[in-house]
Amino acid sequence: MIAIIVGVFLVCLGLALILIKKKAKPQAGISGGGLTAEAQAELDKKNQPVKPVEGAIPLESLQAPSNFPSEVVFYFGSQTGTAEKFCQTLDEELQKIKGVQTTRVIDFEEFKPEVFTKHPLIIFCVATHYEGDPCDNTKKAFRWIRDQRKIKDEKPCQGMKYTVFGLGDTSYEQYNTIGKLFNEALEELGGERIYRYGEGNAEGNKTEDDFNEWRKYLWKELMEYYDKNQTQEEKQITLDRKQSIVNEEVLADPNVVKEVQYPLVADYIEEESTFEQDAGTQYEMASKQFITAKDIPIKYIKQLRQNLDEGSTLEISYDLNDSGLSYKTAANLALFPQNDISDVVLCAERLKIDINKKFILKTNPNSSKKGSIKHPFPTPATVQQALQDYIDLKGKVGKKTLKDLSNHATDTSEKENSLKYPNEVRIAISLTEDEVQIDGQKVKKMGLTSAYVKKIAEQNLDFSQTRITNKIFIKDSLFKQPSDYSAIPIIMVGPGTGVVPFIGFMEERDMLKKANPDMILEKAQLYFGCRKNNSDFIYKDEILDYKERQIISDTQLAFSRESVGSRCYVQDLMKQNKDHVIKVLTEDKGNIYLCGNTKMGLEVQNILKEFLGEETYKKLESDKRLVKELWG
Repeated sequence: MIAIIVGVFLVCLGLALILIKKKAKPQAGISGGGLTAEAQAELDKKNQPVKPVEGAIPLESLQAPSNFPSEVVFYFGSQTGTAEKFCQTLDEELQKIKGVQTTRVIDFEEFKPEVFTKHPLIIFCVATHYEGDPCDNTKKAFRWIRDQRKIKDEKPCQGMKYTVFGLGDTSYEQYNTIGKLFNEALEELGGERIYRYGEGNAEGNKTEDDFNEWRKYLWKELMEYYDKNQTQEEKQITLDRKQSIVNEEVLADPNVVKEVQYPLVADYIEEESTFEQDAGTQYEMASKQFITAKDIPIKYIKQLRQNLDEGSTLEISYDLNDSGLSYKTAANLALFPQNDISDVVLCAERLKIDINKKFILKTNPNSSKKGSIKHPFPTPATVQQALQDYIDLKGKVGKKTLKDLSNHATDTSEKENSLKYPNEVRIAISLTEDEVQIDGQKVKKMGLTSAYVKKIAEQNLDFSQTRITNKIFIKDSLFKQPSDYSAIPIIMVGPGTGVVPFIGFMEERDMLKKANPDMILEKAQLYFGCRKNNSDFIYKDEILDYKERQIISDTQLAFSRESVGSRCYVQDLMKQNKDHVIKVLTEDKGNIYLCGNTKMGLEVQNILKEFLGEETYKKLESDKRLVKELWG
């Protein structure tokens, strides 16, 4: 049974670590790209994504020709782990093809030019992050490629075969910039693209479906490519291998069902065992973030809404004293929630396992997977720890996870001194509920993080007396105010919880003003929206106070359900303030920040294009004066 459990752990890993806010994937303006309009047009032509195709090719029907590379590597550039997951999927698939020898998934963090250029076949899954930038782990490779393109007649990738799948979001101006750049640049540097370029679009949550369409013919076409390029001697070796495989299949017992072999297996160990994981154990990206995160005590939890009839938004404050953590205004904070113990118990009961059992993960000697295997989480651990901390039991299950689970089915039916609270960091979470069908009944169901923080809040604890910690980590964002607060005006657009980073902006401006009373702050205009003035107007008192004291020079408030038949959104208010917006962004050379859901962000960007014209809008983006963090 433990083999089944670790199988469930491994196939569910993609659901394991949930951020409290989906970080945006802006797509504009790579620095140092240096593309002319003509070059960009040619790049776009080369980077046409794959069209959907019907029917997948069974992997068991394929065989690698004798000239197929002895090692195939998958490089991923990822911020949250999706590209890594895709590489793992491709790696697993390739291992199922007869005649394939060694495969390896490589984090771009490990990029070394002298090794990279010697790979005979590379499959890339690379995401675009923020304003068209490479993900953190891809920056070293990106800089190398950029520098190599400047050297005339340099072909360091001569002999490399490759294909690229890019991950992006069409709600941004320069969609999938990094994927397109890798696809074109590697060809310029001597590489040969042997399978079409593909793109995954996060808008509308279509990334996985796009990936599945792109890879349908991947292995068939790669095998055909190498088959066509065989010498006569290689063709004979391939034929001999095929015959050998046929002979093995003839001799095989047809009544023996092959057991699914995962790269890792789990062994139960005694509860008092002192076994420790090997110091050289490697972990997947999301797990590394979890391991390095710190348990930080909650200072308080506060309700931000005036009326709870239409939902709830909580502010959670964490005490950073003696934690070693620090942050800059409007930084990103990730919270790792736990599953409710009742869900853990139910899951364990369904799987017929003891939640108190302790186990370790180790390499499966029967697996065809060769080389170092990354672990999904640290062990030893109890079944309860694994189910509670490392798997999202409330999240959406991907298609591949469902397919893998079916194998186990038994029932066929910035400036530190400007921080107002340097030893305290706060987040705001809007609790969300979805209506789902269970046994024919409509039931309201909360997401993992919402349920987790709601349960803590409902206990009404005195956190000065009761220590409750959450596992969190902090990461800088692109939301930074102009360095000269007295010279550059800003416009902030943040309906709902999108206003949170701008509260940080205002606190920073307030602290600077108090420290320098003679300082004249340049104008800061806030566009905020919610349903009703006296219902879900979060941070209402703070916003009105900042407006009265002119920390915020102007507030534009949109209420979409304040009165029957009258709806107003931040987009509407921006249209009413067209002349002011144009003046701030053109004459005054101001900045504009967008934070909130993607639909709102896309509409605001379209309004800006209408106001400014396409050329001025693109200049605004390339100058980094339009900054976006959008999600959903």
